[in-house]
Amino acid sequence: NNTVGQPTTFRFKADVQVVSKRAVRPGTNTPITEVATAQVFDWLVDVRNNGPQAAETTTFSDTLPAGLVLAGTPDFAITAGSFTPATVTCTGAAGGTAVSCAIASMPANGTATVRVPVRFDGTPANGTVLTNTGRIVTTGSGDTNGGANPNAGNNFGSGSVTVQS
Repeated sequence: NNTVGQPTTFRFKADVQVVSKRAVRPGTNTPITEVATAQVFDWLVDVRNNGPQAAETTTFSDTLPAGLVLAGTPDFAITAGSFTPATVTCTGAAGGTAVSCAIASMPANGTATVRVPVRFDGTPANGTVLTNTGRIVTTGSGDTNGGANPNAGNNFGSGSVTVQS
């Protein structure tokens, strides 16, 4: 008997990306660059898995900058591909400042849009620029562009709005 077993771990390779992040009018895709202090608006974030394989154990997260709070529950809408779970839910409630969406499996070439409704907490000064950054990271697959670092490669994307009184 001259054989020895050697366990081998197979790891998927994927490249998850925040494609774009922009401020939009609530419930629309209409971009805005200026926001009145009493106005509610949405951050719209497009995410994608560039492949070549499924991204396993993937998380989208967004911590709002000081001066913004959630105006409602974030929505994760799958736009292409078969995700697991089929309906991704996000944590985060009105008045909170953080969003997290857990994706068990994001297919190669899969895309989704995360809508984050926000409002101002207080009255920021006229001309204040607020920049918000969304991140997507896969820890179950070797990310080929950014690894497990949410601030590396194409794992993050930012958008800005200017307060207009």
